[in-house]
Amino acid sequence: LSFLVDVPASHWIGVDNTRGGKISTPKTSNLEVALLAWRRLREIRGQCGHLGSSLGLIAHFGPMELERMWEQLREAYLDIFMKLGRDVGRERVKLEALYVAQQPQRDKHEQLWNRSRMAREERLQRSFLWRQRLLQRRACRLAG
Repeated sequence: LSFLVDVPASHWIGVDNTRGGKISTPKTSNLEVALLAWRRLREIRGQCGHLGSSLGLIAHFGPMELERMWEQLREAYLDIFMKLGRDVGRERVKLEALYVAQQPQRDKHEQLWNRSRMAREERLQRSFLWRQRLLQRRACRLAG
């Protein structure tokens, strides 16, 4: 019997035929080691919950927080690889290649996020100005 831990990471590494948008720890026959790896990775990735798509993630956390999460997730994942006696250098190179290949998609999502944030700010500003004008008209009626 062997165990491995799959962690969703499609926002950072995309979805390819071999990984399916997940990073997976090496298999181990030690259940305790697998559970420790699961807890450690879930503590980081679990913050994302079940928000679904990359757009859901970026809308909830923002690009800077997602990059911080990726750095933590990647380092914890590679540390687990090392503790299981695997070639960390080779896995780091693979992850970096997937991360770089996914960059255009992350950029696209970030642009959509920026547009959404800007539109929200514009709506808030228009609402504030409308309320200001309303208060001014009421004040003029009361004064006149």
